Amino acid sequence: MASINGITKRLRENNSDEKLIEEIIGNGDIVNVIERMDELLDHDTKYRVLDACACCTKTSKDRDKKCKEYGKTMADKPLEEKVKGLGSINFWGVTLNDEKTLTVSFCWVIDGKRNCSCGSIKAPIISSKILLKNKNLTVDDRVMPLSYCFCCAGHFRYHLQNAL
Repeated sequence: MASINGITKRLRENNSDEKLIEEIIGNGDIVNVIERMDELLDHDTKYRVLDACACCTKTSKDRDKKCKEYGKTMADKPLEEKVKGLGSINFWGVTLNDEKTLTVSFCWVIDGKRNCSCGSIKAPIISSKILLKNKNLTVDDRVMPLSYCFCCAGHFRYHLQNAL
């Protein structure tokens, strides 16, 4: 998960200046941290930092094992068949696009709003303005910048590479 400690550690690993790290981390509010990352970091650095924060790549031994077993079982099958069978290992919301890329969709829908499903997010936070099912934001709604999803993308990339 892209926790404050994880982001700080990955920023250091990417040779970010300590003053920049302090500015990005600020008060430790994760939405504000990601907003500042969007403002202060280039796309590639932001991607490397958040992708490296991907949760459950080493700690979820059950999912890791299932994905690797599935990958071995399906090794000689066409990609379309592999993607179609992902539900058997609890991978839903994966779509194979015409150009052979994958789209993964998941979130919690609460009151018609798509909320971030990340376990490190404590309160309902809208996934992104562009992902709203209903464009009914209120002043009380917090919106997570879409770049935060690089972390979840790292999670899915790891497991899907093993499964496919």
